[in-house]
Amino acid sequence: MADVLDDKFERDFFRKIFDSLYEGVYICDHARKITYRNKAAEKITGYSAQEVVGSHCRKNILNHTEANGNPLCPSEACPAVRQ
Repeated sequence: MADVLDDKFERDFFRKIFDSLYEGVYICDHARKITYRNKAAEKITGYSAQEVVGSHCRKNILNHTEANGNPLCPSEACPAVRQ
């Protein structure tokens, strides 16, 4: 039970930090599914967290591109895949 409480505490702690930032933050799991996005990301993109969380980033939610405009998604060059 303590692990569950610790996990919830950590999630709430980091969520408060991320939500206080002016920069857009999103978190994806290993399958590139968006599991979190902060309020700044909502403001920047116009998509609410409810619309986006659970979606894969490659579904036109996030369009990672190189400086020259070449798309990085959904290839292995996608920043959500790189470690």
